[in-house]
Amino acid sequence: MLIVSFGFVHGQTKSLKTGKMEYSAGTDFTGIATYQYYQDPNTSEEVMHGTFKASGLSKSNFGYSSFSITGQFVNGYRNGLWTFIKQRKDVPIEGGSYSTGKLKSTQNFKNGLPNGKWRL
Repeated sequence: MLIVSFGFVHGQTKSLKTGKMEYSAGTDFTGIATYQYYQDPNTSEEVMHGTFKASGLSKSNFGYSSFSITGQFVNGYRNGLWTFIKQRKDVPIEGGSYSTGKLKSTQNFKNGLPNGKWRL
């Protein structure tokens, strides 16, 4: 883990670090997430705070699919605009044809709860 910046958290200056972890979205997608966090001085737990990015790939008999997720955490809660993208390539459909496409969803959060309009 690397110290990447300093942030203002709970009225005190906390050092933000960058972490990586395996991430899964649903049952078919796995990938890697990078995130910023600080260590809670009372519990020593990592508290996500700052940028979160995840991406991954799935290959199956139905073609290729990928996903990406970007957003921000504030004191362990999703906050602000989050973007979810799923892309697929060469997915077989009826009649021997193949489909390629992209789904994008934007969602707003405030203190970890849905807030405002969500778009697909």
